[in-house]
Amino acid sequence: MMIGIDLGTSNSLACCFKDGKCVLIPNRFHEYLTPSAISIMDDGTVEVGKIAKQRKISHPDVSATNFKRDMGSDKIYKLGDKSFTPIELSSLVIKSLVEDARIFLNEDIEEAIISVPAYFDDTKRNATKLAGELAGIKVERIINEPSAAALYEHMMDTIEKTYMVFDFGGGTLDISIVDAFDNIIEIIAVSGDNHLGGNDFDEALLEYFLMEHNLLGKLDIHTHSVARKQAELCKIALSTQKEAQFQLHVEDQLYTSIITREKLIAICAKLFKRISIPMKRALSDSHYAISDIDEIIMVGGSSKMCIVQDFVKQLMHKQPVVSMDCDTYIAMGCGIAAGIKMRKDDIKDVILTDICPFSLGIDVINHDLNDHRMLFSTIIARNTTLPASRTQTYYTAHDRQKTIECNIYQGESMYCDENLFLGSLDIDIPPRPKGEIIIQVTFRYDINGILDIEVYVPATNETISKEIINEKCQLSEVEKAKRLEALKQFTLHQTNDMQLAELISKGESLFYQCSNETRSQVMAAVNYLKKIKNSNHISQQKKGMEDIQNFFQQVESSLYQDPFQNDIDDFLSGEVKQRNWMN
Repeated sequence: MMIGIDLGTSNSLACCFKDGKCVLIPNRFHEYLTPSAISIMDDGTVEVGKIAKQRKISHPDVSATNFKRDMGSDKIYKLGDKSFTPIELSSLVIKSLVEDARIFLNEDIEEAIISVPAYFDDTKRNATKLAGELAGIKVERIINEPSAAALYEHMMDTIEKTYMVFDFGGGTLDISIVDAFDNIIEIIAVSGDNHLGGNDFDEALLEYFLMEHNLLGKLDIHTHSVARKQAELCKIALSTQKEAQFQLHVEDQLYTSIITREKLIAICAKLFKRISIPMKRALSDSHYAISDIDEIIMVGGSSKMCIVQDFVKQLMHKQPVVSMDCDTYIAMGCGIAAGIKMRKDDIKDVILTDICPFSLGIDVINHDLNDHRMLFSTIIARNTTLPASRTQTYYTAHDRQKTIECNIYQGESMYCDENLFLGSLDIDIPPRPKGEIIIQVTFRYDINGILDIEVYVPATNETISKEIINEKCQLSEVEKAKRLEALKQFTLHQTNDMQLAELISKGESLFYQCSNETRSQVMAAVNYLKKIKNSNHISQQKKGMEDIQNFFQQVESSLYQDPFQNDIDDFLSGEVKQRNWMN
């Protein structure tokens, strides 16, 4: 069985194509969105998802989020005494999604199509493939996130249109210009920012709050995690209300700020300017005017922000389309892509074209006597439709050269050292005066991101070829086996009662967030839950669990109430103090 996976910065989800339609795959909480969060439990097992996200507040030293942003980098995440790369953390998320799919479908999952931001370079794309392999599945196809969203949108609405797909997730922004007609979805241009998402709005709001109250650099790791959560919830609240309350308890003192939508826009002014850059670039590369865009499709969880929707409307002069389930579009598109690859009768004739997000080329001599850096010579330009094949002719730069070293790069800078190095190819040539020997360099780039380079030397009638795969994220079979074995020790956390485990985790998280007045009650509730967890009469305590769940919901809402609601002390003076679990 093959599934589609939307591996997101904030949330991930899986989908399959079954019985002629896309089917979202629920996780063990019977929810479709699984937070991209990892936490090491006390018994050494790995918790993935909802509970791990809560533990990021209560146990920040053994928990990790937002690691997708570092895919393909050398960054190491320390979770307690264990170390993980972003690839390994992502593989654990994928492993959890695959296990959920196996249970839901009652089938083994052998293969997956995984989505990536359109603006991911080869290093990040290969890192994503490797994460899938370390999770124990085959990943032959990587699909761009906005391409997946466009695929799903066109399957729902087959009218001929030109779209702008605005894909705004927790950590990345992708802009795609798409032509959709008949059974063809053609990607015209892409642009994006791999380090711009809803999380950056959280960070900007958090920094403003801490500076306003002179708290910058003064919070411990737990309080800082709480403050970041408060920033996120304040931002979310402003999607439905004109102003919201940002409050934080620090050493028995309550700090409060009232944040309006207007203030949030001012705080995040630099972020809005960054949003406009890839929008302009995508339009420019497509050679389309704003008036040529029939519809703007906003996908990704961060597209639900009203201020972002208003900003896009202001720039594009039309109301964007934002569905309530916009954070599932990419996964649904991945499911359709899986159906296409499996040659499902309902959709096998659908054609999805894609493009090269970055230019590909080689290094050439810089003749500027004051600058010895090698220049970047483009062979396949960005936004070229894939698969693509292009040839360029080059001449020797020195007398009596015996070899030519072709270094392959990806990027948009005129200088090679500012682009991504992919690999190299050495060519032997007969020693002749400079300029006399020519070589013809051909790049062939397929839809899966595999680059073949072929160099023909007319003087010798020889052809040298090589498949270029970024070696940074390639492992030998031996090394891959070692990594797989190492990850096996981190088994996914299992529990017989998910509701109880989730309640305990929520209580531990709330303990760090609430005031001292409330902490004793939260602690009593958590202790009660742990007590019944170790008993054989959980069913008999159903009423107590329901009371605690309601209590936690009330505590949570009181932490993030708008300024016109009753304050926490008035709220907590009611009946909740008399619950039976307090005895």
